[in-house]
Amino acid sequence: MTEVAAPAIPETRTRPRRPFWHEFVYTRASLFGLCIVGTAVVIALITPALPLPDPTALSTDTYAPPSPTHPFGTDNLGRDLFSSVLWGTRLSLLFGVVVASLSAVLGIILGTLPGYFGGIIDDAFSRFFELFLSIPALVLLIVVVTILGTNLFLIMVIVGLTVWPSTAKIMRAQVLTQKQRDYVMAARAAGARDFWIMSRHIVPNAVQPVIANSTLLIGSAIVLEASLSFLGLGDANVISWGRLLRSAQAYYYNAWWMGVFPGVAITMTVLGFTLLGDAINRILSPRERTLLGLRGR
Repeated sequence: MTEVAAPAIPETRTRPRRPFWHEFVYTRASLFGLCIVGTAVVIALITPALPLPDPTALSTDTYAPPSPTHPFGTDNLGRDLFSSVLWGTRLSLLFGVVVASLSAVLGIILGTLPGYFGGIIDDAFSRFFELFLSIPALVLLIVVVTILGTNLFLIMVIVGLTVWPSTAKIMRAQVLTQKQRDYVMAARAAGARDFWIMSRHIVPNAVQPVIANSTLLIGSAIVLEASLSFLGLGDANVISWGRLLRSAQAYYYNAWWMGVFPGVAITMTVLGFTLLGDAINRILSPRERTLLGLRGR
């Protein structure tokens, strides 16, 4: 009896898994955003060690255009704008990170509870979210800051307490999906308590969109702080990009550089965090992770 050879199975080539870091810089936009944010962070860290002029020191060299001595020129009081913009980077990043962190903590807590328990708790929290979202953030901040004062720490707390509903709604939507998964059902069947299930199972698997949203919130917080400072409601004891723009509004024709460089700093920093947030969202998204070959990581 003649043996028939089994047909050869064609060899399938699997796409090699790329390192996570490689996928993070998968597009030029992501790499550009990372470079902007990285540059801003480096500037914020090394500014105190740089031999810069005192940004608050007055001089007779007023309205000096950009030059090797003053790369960004000087303002109407002779203050060095290059030094002011660099010191403003420290404030803006600190403000954005504190606000985004506070918003993330509140959003995770106040989004997990209604999403997990549902019922009356979910309805009450949903109405609470809608109430906050219906009020324009800038208008609310102007009213609160006018009443309570313009201390920098106070403003950061107020802004953080203002922007958290967006994070909470994202977290709630994630929890509603995660609590129906088999691993949660198995944990309940094993007798695990609600707090254990939420803290050890649901939150770690639902927090990825919150991370991406928090990166975007840093840029939004920077704009809010600049807006308050531009309106004269920021802390007068610190140097911020919004205050520089406020000082420049009366001198656009005489000294264009007073408004251009702080404006470019705000625009580029916000753009950087926006691109960075989009990149993080793309990588942490389950569908995108599968397409990029990152499943199981």
